[in-house]
Amino acid sequence: MKITVNNVDIIVEYDQFPIDPIEYSEIAFILFHKRFNLGNQHDINIEDYATWEEMQAELESTFDYVTPVYMYEHSGVALKTIPFGDRWDSGQIGFACANYKDLGLTEWQDVDRFVNDMLHEYQNYINGEVYLVNLYDSETGEQIDSMSGFSSEEEAIQSAIEQANRYND
Repeated sequence: MKITVNNVDIIVEYDQFPIDPIEYSEIAFILFHKRFNLGNQHDINIEDYATWEEMQAELESTFDYVTPVYMYEHSGVALKTIPFGDRWDSGQIGFACANYKDLGLTEWQDVDRFVNDMLHEYQNYINGEVYLVNLYDSETGEQIDSMSGFSSEEEAIQSAIEQANRYND
């Protein structure tokens, strides 16, 4: 997509080389899937546990916050911390774990919101829905700026318009 704002050409496209949003996260995503390599690297073997509850109990001895992660897979991937309610295309795939002090948060609700926001970013990453923006001077064609890592096209456009407006100030 190309738009022009204040003599700045803005080109929004899919980011071909996005950064994995959980790679540097303070949240441990301990996930398991037969066909996908998801989550952070960990040494936990799912075969060592008879149930998800058993694994959760052990994780709670290490982390202040442990919540299940569920995946819905049908024409893309969706991730949430509550069940999808579809027994055919969804189910639990692991846990999101954190310590309050590592996140700088003290309230459970704040951590829950942070984890869900991170899962949404990760879901976009998995589905290839990460955007890159390039800004060019409309008159010279010279590249002014490049920004990436946007989780939505709308977010990318809004940020690019703000940057284009600053360029002409």
